[in-house]
Amino acid sequence: MWELQAPVEYKKTNKKFFRTIYKQGDIQTGVRSLSITVEELEAAGLDEQLEAVETAVETHIEGTYSNVAVVSEPFAGREVFLDYAEEEFGAAAGRITFEEVVTGELPEFPVAEIVLVDNCHYLYTRQIGGFDVLETFLDRIVNRDALYVTSWNRYAWTYLSAVTDVQAAFPEQIQIPRLDANQVANLLTTHHGTPLPMFVEDEDSGRMRSVDVEWSEFSVGSDRTVSLPYPELHPEYVLSRVRTDAEFDIEAVVYRRIAQLSEGDPGVATILWDRSIRDGRIAPSYVQEFDKPIDIDHDQAFVLEVILTNERIAYDQLDRVCGEVAVDQALQALLTQEVISIDDDDRIQIDPVRLYSAVEHLAGRQLVW
Repeated sequence: MWELQAPVEYKKTNKKFFRTIYKQGDIQTGVRSLSITVEELEAAGLDEQLEAVETAVETHIEGTYSNVAVVSEPFAGREVFLDYAEEEFGAAAGRITFEEVVTGELPEFPVAEIVLVDNCHYLYTRQIGGFDVLETFLDRIVNRDALYVTSWNRYAWTYLSAVTDVQAAFPEQIQIPRLDANQVANLLTTHHGTPLPMFVEDEDSGRMRSVDVEWSEFSVGSDRTVSLPYPELHPEYVLSRVRTDAEFDIEAVVYRRIAQLSEGDPGVATILWDRSIRDGRIAPSYVQEFDKPIDIDHDQAFVLEVILTNERIAYDQLDRVCGEVAVDQALQALLTQEVISIDDDDRIQIDPVRLYSAVEHLAGRQLVW
């Protein structure tokens, strides 16, 4: 069971905000702790996307120029695709990974036939002059003979595609798709190994209800929203009433619930799975506990959008990008609702299990596409 410790005051660049730490043994929630493997993605049915990277590189070696952009949701395993290319092509490949927003001069890249570049969404910021580094990067790759295989946050990529010509620089775009319930089941069984946990009903609260009360944001005026309840039907439980006991499989319900709350994101699905196991058991209601509404104002939503598109950002960089917005208050609101966390390197990120609550909230405010 994950334990939320009391917030402690944390100081950086003469600002104050709150740090939340989650712990479960040695497991941390930071992005760096996610460890999806090639084998897990193959089990989930992403062979075609993995092979597309290999094909693009092989085609380049044969004389066809086509830079590659691997695009995905946060936590979905983009780095695995570059790991795969690095292993496949060995000494022909060089790699650089951006861990934070790049300011000033663009660093030198490896001298190699195939250049792998992780986290290219760190090459821009949404502020005056914020595209300078990205434009330098695009100019550089156009004037070199190497093949560039790059990875991007999907929300940053969508924004940049609308306001820049970034897509023209990467003719080959590999989108990591969202997984369905069967793919999630295959991913998680490979991820967990044997034996699997016991699939049970929640012994304390009994069978999960066929209808739950959910919450959604509704606009009130031009700059205010309120959260209102609405009923949500759980079709798998309704359908179970017309099945025999042999036909009704609680295991399938768990996988379906994880697929729904993760929106098929491989990394989020594995985190939901790991956090939902209690003493060797897992139940649909254990998974459902992570589905919570978000109640924030427009300025706080903008801060959340910046965190989403960066995935992992230092406080001073966030404060600089957000300008006149009260970043401290926004972070306090987001931490209180467990939407974000602070990793071991003191960088702010969305907590993986709250990713799609955050995306849905921002989509409702038209801050992401």
